[in-house]
Amino acid sequence: MKTALLKKFISINQFSLTVFYIGFVLLSTTCTSQSTTMNKSEYKVQKTEEEWKKELTTEQYNILREKGTELAF
Repeated sequence: MKTALLKKFISINQFSLTVFYIGFVLLSTTCTSQSTTMNKSEYKVQKTEEEWKKELTTEQYNILREKGTELAF
């Protein structure tokens, strides 16, 4: 009786690990393919830095274009 339960438990765990592994592989390949295909020429809005400075406030420009966010801690 104990052996049958143990075999059933092991088979369920193997199935769960297999499903997790397949999901992980699919997710990781999807994420990397999206991040490598994007470059600046694909953006819908094409503006020069001077045009951005005219349109945005100083704080907005600093955060959006120069990545000027708060430091950690």
